Amino acid sequence: MPFANLKVPAGTLSAGQKQTLVEKVTDLYAETFGDAVRDNTMVLVDEVADGG
Repeated sequence: MPFANLKVPAGTLSAGQKQTLVEKVTDLYAETFGDAVRDNTMVLVDEVADGG
């Protein structure tokens, strides 16, 4: 199962922007490994404190 854990500064992205990130990363995995991985791809967007 492809997995990506993206760390972003807290409060910098809207919910829509996070959704777009998840979709684009999922698309990238599908382009790389084939469309069959799309349903099993996990993308987490973690907000971290500045300097964290």
